Amino acid sequence: MTITINRLGLLEFYDQKHKWPVEVGSPISAITGLIGEDLVLGLLHHYLRTTRGGCNHPIVKCRGKGPWLDAWVITNSECYQTEVKNWCASAFGGREIKADDSNVLGVSKYNLVRYLTHKDAANSVWKVLKPMSRPAEYGHLDLLPLLAFWSPVALPKVKNASQLKPFFKTPTEPYQDSIEMAGVGEHAFRHVWIFSASLYLRQFKQVRIKLQMPRAVQRLKKLQELVDWPI
Repeated sequence: MTITINRLGLLEFYDQKHKWPVEVGSPISAITGLIGEDLVLGLLHHYLRTTRGGCNHPIVKCRGKGPWLDAWVITNSECYQTEVKNWCASAFGGREIKADDSNVLGVSKYNLVRYLTHKDAANSVWKVLKPMSRPAEYGHLDLLPLLAFWSPVALPKVKNASQLKPFFKTPTEPYQDSIEMAGVGEHAFRHVWIFSASLYLRQFKQVRIKLQMPRAVQRLKKLQELVDWPI
């Protein structure tokens, strides 16, 4: 089930700050609740399918043991236990990206530190390191932890915006204090993989991109049953 997204519209909606009419309020939380998780997973699936040698498996929603994670993301050789965070410029402590992208590097580095080290975020992200019981059919694949963010994120060593990557890994050891603060004990992962939906979208030139977003499709169809659509 696919949806065609508006790339530029999404970048403006999530990565810039807005003054919404008081009588209406911000629509960001409501729209994110409807499509946000599926949007990030859809972009992650698109990235893995087109750049890393294949991701022909569908996104598998977590089930059974390990309900605190969002999805299993399966490639030909890896099984990623995946936590999705839709934090954006409008979130608490968020910083916006200027329309000309001139500050995207600085915001990306700021976001990585804020997400991986600050107490208010640690509990939400480092649960990705807790042991999961994956679906039996994927037991032969390498098990890897993956944090999928909306926002741009980058390692401190990145020197300029041209070096920004939407998918990378970082050692867990430098974040041990934050991991322990989150209540995560012994774990087997020496690295955590990180995906940024925002940075991936910035690599495209076309405005509209088709993504696999099955749950969002189902929700929008249900909404269409309840109200006249389009308005």
